[in-house]
Amino acid sequence: MRTTLHPSFLPFTKISSEAEMKKARLLYPAVAICFVVAAVTCNADEQTRFRGYYSGVTKSGEKVIDNLDAWQKVWKVVHKTVTPKPQLPPVDFEKQVVLAVFMGEKSTGGYEIKITSIKETDQALVVSVRATSPPADSFTTQALTQPYDLRVIKKPTKPVKFVTRRKTK
Repeated sequence: MRTTLHPSFLPFTKISSEAEMKKARLLYPAVAICFVVAAVTCNADEQTRFRGYYSGVTKSGEKVIDNLDAWQKVWKVVHKTVTPKPQLPPVDFEKQVVLAVFMGEKSTGGYEIKITSIKETDQALVVSVRATSPPADSFTTQALTQPYDLRVIKKPTKPVKFVTRRKTK
């Protein structure tokens, strides 16, 4: 059985042999996967959330950032490894704060930290965080990673309580 690629999958390529067709069948899905990974890794969904896997933050923790000086310091550390440095997003600290969660430095890829929900109770603003680790026997990127999630929210009137749930993929 012979598999062929539709011409629309090969817009800039002229394939003249079966060997080149085999390479194209392997190459095009790999390139598509790279684009998807790049899009997920570098997202700032809305203008209120900034997540990533590489930062200068090597210790795990969470913070409520409520002033410009602290925001500038965190943004600078988070983007320590990035050139050129992205511009500091504006935050109105009279009305907003930034929630920041950091997973710390990990020896491989496959780790992720994410603010999954924010709910107000009678006593506090509860920030649910999911910290995900790769399975022990999985193949992962062999690179140091420092996952983080930054979220701009309306300034809370109650204390903020972070609740982290750990999960293995």
